[in-house]
Amino acid sequence: MIGKPLYERNVGPGYGCWMKDSSAFTQSQKEKIWVTFGNSGDKMYEYRTMTRFRDDTPTKVYNLGNIPFFGTGHVVYQNCFYYQAQDWDKIVRFDLIVGSAVTLVDLPGASYKNERFLYKGVNNYVDFSVDENGLWIIYSKQEGSNKLQLARLNAMTLNIMKTWEIDVERGSYGNGFMVCGVIYFIRSVVETPSVIDYAYDIYTESLLTPFQALDISNPYTLNVMVSYNPRDNKIYGWDRGKQITYPLLLGG
Repeated sequence: MIGKPLYERNVGPGYGCWMKDSSAFTQSQKEKIWVTFGNSGDKMYEYRTMTRFRDDTPTKVYNLGNIPFFGTGHVVYQNCFYYQAQDWDKIVRFDLIVGSAVTLVDLPGASYKNERFLYKGVNNYVDFSVDENGLWIIYSKQEGSNKLQLARLNAMTLNIMKTWEIDVERGSYGNGFMVCGVIYFIRSVVETPSVIDYAYDIYTESLLTPFQALDISNPYTLNVMVSYNPRDNKIYGWDRGKQITYPLLLGG
């Protein structure tokens, strides 16, 4: 089941993304929060603690230079920021220690323009996800199949290790996320209550069974970021400028 959303902060604007590194080892790294504001931009903000985040006092600002981000489907993982390059069919690994982009690769055939967005109600072309198994990316194709694509990525090289075509039409769901090798899709992120009624197990390469649809609330009816963190077993959301978390207990 998914618990009721917990309000964490109202930072605005309507679009944005807040992230924690689920691979962090030290306590100081576990407490850090990274944030992007808006649907595109060249800055990412680091907050040392939740208190600093709530007080809006960043401890560091990263300049992405001439490779700005697009969307709200980013993640921070293994001390790196992963995102889609704006107006480009490329994905980026930005090293937070070095302070610059260290990997820039094509996502072959992926949609990145002409508003062929991944989800309904959210202006994303790609959506990164991290679960207990590693780094994933959900995307759709610029041409050909209208089905969503799921790929397992090498976190260092961003090379695709394996791809699955999911029997879900582009734009038919509001958002998606990975948990324990299962991809879940939320029917809507602009209505409340909503429901998670699709779950696909990449190990059996079939729909998860048995599976009972899960209720989920979008309290402010514009939940543009939905991301699972395997360390604290929570879903993070960005709902009309409010940052929220959901306690998570998913079973078969």
